[in-house]
Amino acid sequence: MLNTVRRAASGGRERIAPAHLNDSEDGNVSSVQSYERILQELRDIRIQLEERVRPAARYAVQAEVERLVGLFEQRKTRLRDCLARIDRDLLDCRDHLAEYDEIRAELAAANERLTSLGAQTLSLPEFPSPGSVVEMIVQRLQPARGDKA
Repeated sequence: MLNTVRRAASGGRERIAPAHLNDSEDGNVSSVQSYERILQELRDIRIQLEERVRPAARYAVQAEVERLVGLFEQRKTRLRDCLARIDRDLLDCRDHLAEYDEIRAELAAANERLTSLGAQTLSLPEFPSPGSVVEMIVQRLQPARGDKA
């Protein structure tokens, strides 16, 4: 049996088909070859698209990573600043509480002196007696939190 070599239109790939095929069989072979050629072209297009899309996808992912890292760093800096302000405010609060203790002690001494002189004592602002700074801060925060003292 003789075989004929046929070249596909794309890529020069060879296919061997029997030489004794009649026209109708030859038409079927051409259809199969056309289908195979189109299928291969589609595969080639897919590969080319993947090769072009892959770098763009990597770029998009990298850009999102960089954006998130930048946002994270900004927010981390703001968080540090917020904590620094809280620390400053707590130190100021401690200073104010120390001043409160001093003034309260002076007023208590003045009330004792008034009592010893036979005069009526004067009222002090309602606040528990001095304690630790933490206890005083917690007591002052309870109304703001809605807690019952």
